[in-house]
Amino acid sequence: MSDQADAPMQGKPSLRAWLRKWGPSKGQVTGAMIALLVVSNVGAWAALVTRKPPKIVTVGITELTQGFIAREALGQITPDQARIRMETYLAVSQDTLKRVATEDGVIVLARECVLAGEQADWTAVVDAAVKSAMAPVAGPKPAGLALPGLAATPEAGLARR
Repeated sequence: MSDQADAPMQGKPSLRAWLRKWGPSKGQVTGAMIALLVVSNVGAWAALVTRKPPKIVTVGITELTQGFIAREALGQITPDQARIRMETYLAVSQDTLKRVATEDGVIVLARECVLAGEQADWTAVVDAAVKSAMAPVAGPKPAGLALPGLAATPEAGLARR
């Protein structure tokens, strides 16, 4: 019975026997592995060489924050509303900076942190994006700073004429 278990079936060689006869040798397998490593390393090298360095831009964080505080100071809102608006502004501005960096493939630095060198200033771009994102949560508009007898807005002046 053990002779039958050790002997392969007549007419059909085992996989090991077939590989010994028709499969690649150890040298061929080693050569193929070396060829695959060379191809992958050349591909990685080409990707590194052709990659462009990321663009660095600056944003005036202090300028943006001071502008927001100045706009909010003109409004008639409670301290709780001011706290909520400030927290919303900080979250929206942080999200906008991340989105700008990701979508445009740039590195965003605070203008106040750049000691030397001239970089593109994207303060206006980020400010416009933050204002448009904050528009849905806009609080009460500040009262017009017009003199008595003059219209606070152009539309009001046209309506009176």
